[in-house]
Order: sequence, then structure tokens, then C-alpha cells
Amino acid sequence: VLFATNLVTNFDKAFNSRILANIKLDLPNKEARAEIIKVSLPPFLPIEKPFTDEEILEISEIIDGFSGREIKNAILSMLLKKAGECGKDAIFVIDDLKDAMTAKKEEIEKLKAEENERLKQELADAQVRRPTATQPIASNTNVDILRRLSNLEKHVFGSKLSE
Repeated sequence: VLFATNLVTNFDKAFNSRILANIKLDLPNKEARAEIIKVSLPPFLPIEKPFTDEEILEISEIIDGFSGREIKNAILSMLLKKAGECGKDAIFVIDDLKDAMTAKKEEIEKLKAEENERLKQELADAQVRRPTATQPIASNTNVDILRRLSNLEKHVFGSKLSE
């Protein structure tokens, strides 16, 4: 079985013990991202004029930190959006590709910001719920328990306590 993930830190020790080998693949660099764009574009994509290597390389700079999947998904979004707008008469231009990559980058950044806010809120909530050393832990409850215990002893043992 072969699988890939960007979330290796989510695996627990028991899961990791069942994996025979790990191969770390870094995110693609600018040139690799440009190649991924080229091979991900459909071969018979109706384009106004051919996209130049320089244009694609410029776009690959915009998407620094993207995985191949994110690039592919941005291209699929571009294709679906244009097809929805123009139908079978769609003609693609380099700005369609640039806009799709920019939109995907903004979407990813927004999701990361939302996740960071969620984690900050979880941390703040956990700190509020955790008593600190300076906070008395249910002191009224402790006093109440001691009073009840004392009353119970008096009731059970009665005068024997004074002897």
C-alpha cells in the first residue's frame, strides 16, 4: 500500500509502527510548479494564444507553497468557472490561469487564518477552564463538605467524641 499526506504529524505511534518506509517529498519549487501547471492543463485547451514559459513561471511565483494537488484544483476551478460562464465557446487566456491561482491562494490563506483563530480560541478556552495555583478550587464546597462530615461524626458517635 502506498499513500501520501501533508499531515504526517497527525499520525499516532501505533499507525506509524505499521509503515515500513517513509519518503519525504518537499513542496515543489518555482520551476516544478511551472511544470505541474503545464502538464495539468488539458492538451486541447482552447486558448487565445499559447501561454509562454515566462508567463507560467511568473504565475508559479504567485503560488509559492502550493502542492501539486492545489495547483491541479486551481486549474480545475478555472476550467469549471470558464465553462459555466461561456459554455462550449470558452476561450482561455493567461489571465484566467492567473486569476484562478490567485483565487486559490486567497482561499488557502483564508482557511489558514480561520484555523489559526479556531486554535487560538481553543487555547484561550482551555486556559479559562484550567484552574491556576492562585485560584481556590471550590473552597465553598470544601467548607460545606467539612461541616457535613463534622455533623455526621456528631450524629454517629455522639457523646463518645467528648470522652
